[in-house]
Amino acid sequence: MSIAKEQTEHTLIVALGRHPTLTLTTALQDSHVYIFRRAVFDLMMTKDPKDLESIREDLVPWLVKGGWQDSLQTRWHQGKSR
Repeated sequence: MSIAKEQTEHTLIVALGRHPTLTLTTALQDSHVYIFRRAVFDLMMTKDPKDLESIREDLVPWLVKGGWQDSLQTRWHQGKSR
C-alpha cells in the first residue's frame, strides 16, 4: 500500500471517529462535499489565497487544467504556482 493511500485511509478513519454521524441536507443552497488527497492541499498552498475563493469555480478547474497542460504540471512539480 502506498504512503498516500495509507494517509488518506488514516485521515478518513480519524474523521469518522471524531464525527461518527453525518447529516446531509438539501435545505442549503448549492451545497457540495469535496474530498481531496493531501497532495491537493499541498498544491493549494502554492497558490495566492486571493486566487482560490471558490472550490467549484477556482480550484476544480485549476486541477482539471493541470491534468492536461504539461507546463502547469511542470510548475506544480517545481512547487511554484506561477
